[in-house]
Amino acid sequence: MRELFFFAVGASIVGTVFFVSLVELIYTIRRRKVHEDLEARLKEIKSSYTESITKIVTEDRAKLEVAEKTAAEAGSTIQHEKEAITQEYEGRIEELQANSEKALAHAKAKAKKLQEQAELEAEEYLNARKKEVEQELMDLVIAVTKKVLPSGISYEAHKELVLKALNDVKAEAPSV
Repeated sequence: MRELFFFAVGASIVGTVFFVSLVELIYTIRRRKVHEDLEARLKEIKSSYTESITKIVTEDRAKLEVAEKTAAEAGSTIQHEKEAITQEYEGRIEELQANSEKALAHAKAKAKKLQEQAELEAEEYLNARKKEVEQELMDLVIAVTKKVLPSGISYEAHKELVLKALNDVKAEAPSV
């Protein structure tokens, strides 16, 4: 019986080893299958990710091209607007220069006219003052003559004497 006992223990051990080996084999097969499923899923995810990235990159490149075209068009539009504005303001500047030249010419003409008018008024004033001075001088000469000369002088002699005195004073006095 001992042999039988050893046989039974041996058979149990062998059975247990076989059972453990069988379970290990099943788990190994299952693990491989899970591993293969995971690798397949990983490849699928990588493929999907690569496709998504490729699609995003393609879309971004298309958007970049559109943006570059838009920027180029905007640059062209800005350049045209800049030229139009430049031309408009150059025209305005030329117009303002022409207007300022006209205004300057008008101001010069007005200043010349005012100067001529002032000179004319000054000359008229001087002439009036000369006449006043001559009249006062004549009155003075007549008054002095009446005091110095006897009252028996004729009008013609008196007139000649006054005119001679007046001419002498004009000749001696500086020109006004």
